[in-house]
Amino acid sequence: MTLAGGRKGRGVCAVVIGRPGGSGGGGRKRRAGWGHGPAAVSGAGMAAARGCPPAGSGDRALAELLLEFSRAQYRAKDGGGAAAKVERIERRCLELFGRDYRYSVISNAHGEVCAHYPRHIVLLERDAGRDPFESTVQVGKLQDLINRSKMARCRGRFVCPVILYKGKHICRSATLAGWGELYGRTGYNYIFSGPAGGAQHLPQHRHLGPRRGRRRVAVGERPPLPGPPCPGALSYYSRHGRDPAFTEAGPGRCFGSLHARHLQLLEWPGRPHDVFSVQGEPSKRYHLILPAFFRLLDTLHREGRAFAVVFRTFGTDLPRALRAVSCALAGQHPQFPALRHVALPVDLTPGQIRCSKREVVLTRGAERLATREDGRKLYDYFSSFEGIGGFQDHFDWWARNRFSSRGGKPLWIDPYDPSVHHIFIDDNIRLDDADTIVHPQVFSERGSSSPRRAPTSELYDVCLVQTDLLEAIADEDYFLRCVRRCEENYDRYLACTEKDTPSQRWDGQ
Repeated sequence: MTLAGGRKGRGVCAVVIGRPGGSGGGGRKRRAGWGHGPAAVSGAGMAAARGCPPAGSGDRALAELLLEFSRAQYRAKDGGGAAAKVERIERRCLELFGRDYRYSVISNAHGEVCAHYPRHIVLLERDAGRDPFESTVQVGKLQDLINRSKMARCRGRFVCPVILYKGKHICRSATLAGWGELYGRTGYNYIFSGPAGGAQHLPQHRHLGPRRGRRRVAVGERPPLPGPPCPGALSYYSRHGRDPAFTEAGPGRCFGSLHARHLQLLEWPGRPHDVFSVQGEPSKRYHLILPAFFRLLDTLHREGRAFAVVFRTFGTDLPRALRAVSCALAGQHPQFPALRHVALPVDLTPGQIRCSKREVVLTRGAERLATREDGRKLYDYFSSFEGIGGFQDHFDWWARNRFSSRGGKPLWIDPYDPSVHHIFIDDNIRLDDADTIVHPQVFSERGSSSPRRAPTSELYDVCLVQTDLLEAIADEDYFLRCVRRCEENYDRYLACTEKDTPSQRWDGQ
């Protein structure tokens, strides 16, 4: 599973933001893959605050503002604990903006856009004038863009215009979120506010050796759901977008304790490790790769299984993930020293998979394979894959296909080849083919080189696993149980293939 993100123009608005807080063995071989700190106040500014300039002066107002936000952390949802004062400051700022500019406002009354931005986010459009003025800002469209892009920014912030100078915007910057923040905080609110979610490392394509259910979570205390619980149900994320502060206010507040408990389970025990742990919030470090993944490798090895692991990601984090697995198999992981006995080679060279209407092309080092002439080439490649490796998939292709199955990470299945079982594990797999991350393709005839597109429902819990991230965090045997369930279902899927086409006979029950 992989850890997997507008914009226009710092002045008065930045002052309103104040102190946002925090900085930002034989038999079938199975294959599986995993898909500001406190606002700085200058010495001169603080001296002005202490010196108490004359009442009514601009210096006095500015000093009061700086002093207030040097004492209290600002949150849009509660006004930083000084709601009346904050409201007075905001009204004054809007009044000052109105004297010199024509502007539009994005409402952030409860911190739904960003918990650390003002409750009224001002978008300056032009200098004030007497001629008629018609706004050109599409506030609804901007809110949609903000919700879709802020996950990539530190603390859920986004680039925002705050100064208009000679017709050009100067923007309040928004630092790109580090891997640690995505993993340790934002990723989990991302999960809580959506049907699946998030962001961390686990393989997305794997095979297993000899041996040879479906579980849903109800509405209430335990997200996420693989699909709507009833006809007409609307997910929070489809209406409001991913919210990095989901568990802090509004309908997500009830999940706050659940969020905190699972973050605690993710904390790295003992001294920080440069390879296996990652910096999250200040003074907190978290597991880079979930212990449940290493437990799976250890158990499969002890059972004498033949397996390989292929990491599949749209991101750029493959080198770090592969290095961590390599070090773990060298016996360096303090919680899993027995992994040194797992004799799997790790190829540290990331590959690429690129898609188009005509073909899928795989490259890694000197290797290059394409499906244009023979659709089985990549199936055969992954079926014979040895050890552990990784590939970066084609995010732009997925985006061009509106994040649907058609543009997702390709996976090939041959139900007439019982020697290999491909299992793809990803937290963004969904039963809705218009909003899922894997593109499954099944060879419907023995020896065929032209696979058909298969719906996610046909292979759900057979070859496709939507990760329940909360269980994966809390239960080190989680991925092992997923594999067991897929093995049981795959045997039945193969039996259906012998009788008729799986898409007609297999119902997943």
